[in-house]
Amino acid sequence: MLPLALALTLALQASTDWDGDEPRWDAPADRHLELGLWGGTSLDLQPGGAFAPWAGAELGWRFTESTVSLLFEGHRYAAPRADRAWTPVILARVEQRFETMRGLQGTFAFGAGAGRPFRSWELWLQVAFGLRVERGPLFLRAELGFERQSDLRLGAGAGLAF
Repeated sequence: MLPLALALTLALQASTDWDGDEPRWDAPADRHLELGLWGGTSLDLQPGGAFAPWAGAELGWRFTESTVSLLFEGHRYAAPRADRAWTPVILARVEQRFETMRGLQGTFAFGAGAGRPFRSWELWLQVAFGLRVERGPLFLRAELGFERQSDLRLGAGAGLAF
């Protein structure tokens, strides 16, 4: 909840800009490469499910209202869900951005790839909704999504556009 509260606070602060200029929610045309760091937790929605922390890095190419990226994650699942300390995951993601209010963007992302909680790799899918605040080349983001077969994913991230 803290990442969402932080993103909403920054968004509300951005919406109280009284300079009279039109809102500009897209990055300058010369910034296409994005690098972001993620962190958060996921909850297994099956009975007896537990929380699992995760961290990741994302490298993407930005278009006008969308981004295509590769997301590398590590999930720390308990013993019955994985046989290793950290489960590696790699996803190809497509993110669509849309303006919600002055200084704040909404996002919808879909990712497909593979994760390795056991000896073999398995299909890994992700669908997420989020919020994003940009300040020049820097951005903050928060996401709530669904991934794997039964994981509810909550994450926050920060990044830089080049």
